[in-house]
Amino acid sequence: MFAKILLGAWLSACSADATTTHIALNHGAREVLLTQNPWINDGIVAGVALSGVGINHVLRREGHPRMAIVTMLAITAMRSAVAIHNARVIGELR
Repeated sequence: MFAKILLGAWLSACSADATTTHIALNHGAREVLLTQNPWINDGIVAGVALSGVGINHVLRREGHPRMAIVTMLAITAMRSAVAIHNARVIGELR
């Protein structure tokens, strides 16, 4: 049950990152790591989101449920930090 909640949190964090990146780029921010095209960035974030789900599934299937939970906590925290940073950038641009 907890793993499913973490998957929801992971997908929400990815969605928040994609949304805030898209808004920031439309307000004139510059992307450091990816392209300046917000639609391409959205596609990359979607791919990363799906890969996180896949990694979680493989870890649980191979008998590593604790590792799956630790991994999901770590990558969700990282993606949430990116979304928070993007929100701060948006606030500074307005």
